[in-house]
Amino acid sequence: KIINYLILMFLITLLLIVPPLIFIAPIIWIFLCLSFQVLSFEDNISAKSAISRSIELVKGNVFSTIILLLLCAAVTYWFLPSMFVWACEKVSLITFLIGRIEILVDLLNLDLLNEKLAVVNISLDSLTIAKYMAENVVSVIVVAFTLPFRCCCFTQLYKLYDSEKIKDFSKESDEIIARATGKKRKS
Repeated sequence: KIINYLILMFLITLLLIVPPLIFIAPIIWIFLCLSFQVLSFEDNISAKSAISRSIELVKGNVFSTIILLLLCAAVTYWFLPSMFVWACEKVSLITFLIGRIEILVDLLNLDLLNEKLAVVNISLDSLTIAKYMAENVVSVIVVAFTLPFRCCCFTQLYKLYDSEKIKDFSKESDEIIARATGKKRKS
């Protein structure tokens, strides 16, 4: 499945970075959010089929999918990183990181950059850049460690949507059996 996984990553990336599609990328992402779960859990499925199946699963459940996407994004991309940055500031870890990063930023020639930024009345110093980088390092680490949480959420969503489909098929098969035999099958 690794080849299909890589193809799926390429296709989704392509869909999300093509300039005309960039404005509808959030809508595309809503419908493709279960593609990796489909590829992981369903046998003998191609990357293209995983995309189609994801669209099919989400189509009838757009609202709940959007809610989960928003909750996951708020928790893992905003709330938790903000809390960890705050905690790191309280224990002076951010200050420690700023000191180390500032040493590296001082090696850069900021005069040339500030000349270019003077056009828009912006000036940067090594402390500002170091503070920004230190906070982002902490945030990126937190976001990376929350990937399993997001995967679990969408795996559960996939299982929920897939089980609803199974229930629909079960109802249809019960109706077919009832018509064929003249009696209902016990559940």
